[in-house]
Amino acid sequence: MNRTLTILCFGLACVVGGVYSAALYKDLAGCTTPEAEKCGYDFVPYFLTSKLADDAKTLATQCTLFRRQLKCGEDFAVKCLDGLPKGVILLMLRAAVDEYGMFCNTTNPKHKEYLDSIKCINKAGPGVQTCMADMFVAMHRASKAPDRQQIPYSCCYYHDFVECAESALTRGCTLPAAKKFFNDIIDHVFGEVLSLACNKYKKGTGACEALPVLPTKDDAKARDKGFIEPLAVIASKLG
Repeated sequence: MNRTLTILCFGLACVVGGVYSAALYKDLAGCTTPEAEKCGYDFVPYFLTSKLADDAKTLATQCTLFRRQLKCGEDFAVKCLDGLPKGVILLMLRAAVDEYGMFCNTTNPKHKEYLDSIKCINKAGPGVQTCMADMFVAMHRASKAPDRQQIPYSCCYYHDFVECAESALTRGCTLPAAKKFFNDIIDHVFGEVLSLACNKYKKGTGACEALPVLPTKDDAKARDKGFIEPLAVIASKLG
């Protein structure tokens, strides 16, 4: 898992480094965090649940939900965001649309690959979901870092997630083709953005190890925060 779910978890605060939601969104009706959250984010693998659809019937239902949420997210981004936040979020969402469009299409080879792989991947689901939960909290913590340090901390927490998820997959799913299927989906959806954001901050280079440990006193508040807004705020720091 070379690059993975960081973009979906970048930051969990409503205010980051002086950027406020009022400045983030266009001044239009419906351009608010509560409206963004109504779109939902079940489409993020193992973020809300430890299991994904594992047969053709439930996959069809899952795909309908994912398409609806992704379309809602795209519409919100087009209407309510500008500049880099808009570009980053649309890049991610449209890559997800493309990826899900393949394995949700019963005539596409990816459909069979999904059904052949998902039962094995689901065995690792609880572990991956725990990694995601830890990542979610860690990104909230990173959003409290000094303005120019939010991206470095986010990238380093991402690498922690990679190690955690890889361990979960290794313990829970021993089928190489299934692990590759999972990694390929994640890399396609998030790899392009992350390759730009996190290139300088990799495990083993000393860059992450050199960062001071951040306070954890607000970790418990992470679950009360929204999703789309902080993602857009952190994206604004990529420039």
